[in-house]
Amino acid sequence: MSSINLTVETNQNDSVPPPSENFYYVNQGNYLRLPLIDAQPLTVYSDSATSCIITIVVANYTDSTNTVTLAHLDSPDCINDFFNTIDACMADSYQIVAQG
Repeated sequence: MSSINLTVETNQNDSVPPPSENFYYVNQGNYLRLPLIDAQPLTVYSDSATSCIITIVVANYTDSTNTVTLAHLDSPDCINDFFNTIDACMADSYQIVAQG
């Protein structure tokens, strides 16, 4: 099983337009899971809000089918439902990053 290193960087740079390909937006109260494909750039984005939690989960599987899931969690029920969904994936390992 290969591991994926997850890096989160913050900066004070000016806004840039989204890429023309492989750009995915997740709105409030939703999530999106996508496969991670070697050498294929991927941008997942969600607006941040003071009362929500933005969560990224990278799931690693033995067969090297890795995924990234971005969620914009807006309530206790949404948080519980999201992590129940992640738990059902049965990945070999997870990397979880949250901000909010």
